Amino acid sequence: INFGDKFIISGDQDGRILCWNPETYEASRPKGVYKHPIAVQALACNSHSVYSGSSDQSFIQFKVDDEGLTSACDLEKKHSSVI
Repeated sequence: INFGDKFIISGDQDGRILCWNPETYEASRPKGVYKHPIAVQALACNSHSVYSGSSDQSFIQFKVDDEGLTSACDLEKKHSSVI
């Protein structure tokens, strides 16, 4: 996800969330919770937050500021079923 041309947000197979600086090509981890137990499956954002989801049905919300990402909650896990 390109967040306002300031950061590029990515997830990986190990469940980590990374915040890339497109000018320096350096990656940093968010402050607080930054890793799912298993691979990141989805990323979404709005003008203030980034959300990551994993295939174990966990999700993390991150707030975005000039320094990068900060987790806004603990790792949340919700159970769902398809009918």
